[in-house]
Amino acid sequence: LFRSLDSAELSLENKLIHVRLGSASALFAALRAKHAPTAHHSLRVALSCSAWGAMLGLTDSQRDELEVAALLHDIGKIGVPDAILHKPTPLNEDEFHVVERHRQVGADILRTCCTNNSVLEMVEHAGAWFDGSRDGQELSGESLPQGARMVAIADAFDAMTSDQVYRRAASLERALAELFEHAGTQFDPRLVQ
Repeated sequence: LFRSLDSAELSLENKLIHVRLGSASALFAALRAKHAPTAHHSLRVALSCSAWGAMLGLTDSQRDELEVAALLHDIGKIGVPDAILHKPTPLNEDEFHVVERHRQVGADILRTCCTNNSVLEMVEHAGAWFDGSRDGQELSGESLPQGARMVAIADAFDAMTSDQVYRRAASLERALAELFEHAGTQFDPRLVQ
């Protein structure tokens, strides 16, 4: 029943992936080469957002945009030094600011190769807090793209429930409690529900 793909089929599969994802596939490959755990996290966030989008009844094009934005929401970590990405202890204040800057770096990278404004806006605002209290944030509440609000929740949930170099994964119950605790401040309360 199962057979391996021949080179023509692999070539066709690669072309289909490239048509669907465009330069996103190359950027994801670069992220995987730089820091595989971040790429794996991004893929899990994309899969979660895709399933969630289907559940919410998003159109195919809305889901496609959401998937690409979720897959590339951490692309700016390409610009974070390895010493910080692999640090086994909590970050100091300066290191924390370097990591936080990855969101702007990611948006800058995507602006050079992505013409889809919805994807750009989702990636750019995925780190925004729902109540607008995060420094440097322009949008808040319902003015944030829904996809960005979804990526923020899926991103946080996956980060909490995955082992990190500096801590063990939290339980599903603990992660859900965190989401509900920060609903209305960090996260969209309707989407957390």
